[in-house]
Amino acid sequence: MFTSKKYEDHLRTLGIDHGTIHPNTPEEDAHIESYFGHFKEDYIYSREFNSFDEFRDYMDMAVKDYNSVRPHSSLNYLTPDEFEERIVIDSVFKKKWLDRQVGRYENVLLLE
Repeated sequence: MFTSKKYEDHLRTLGIDHGTIHPNTPEEDAHIESYFGHFKEDYIYSREFNSFDEFRDYMDMAVKDYNSVRPHSSLNYLTPDEFEERIVIDSVFKKKWLDRQVGRYENVLLLE
């Protein structure tokens, strides 16, 4: 496991069930691997940074862009922020979207 016992103990005191994948098995977390791969391709690999501060500032902008500006085909061409707003307030939208996702996110816990 890639975490410390102290960290795991702390998570348990907070009531957090921390799941991990086996080492060297990216297929166990394909949706996360895909996200990071796309994020790196879209925002990081094409740039050079002169300092850590420049990188940190750019990453703040990139995360905001990814969540608030850039539409995602997997979210009906909404931004993640727009999608979250719709799925929280519109029960019909939520049901239709979840019905279409059956099996696609079988290993992902959808929180209410």
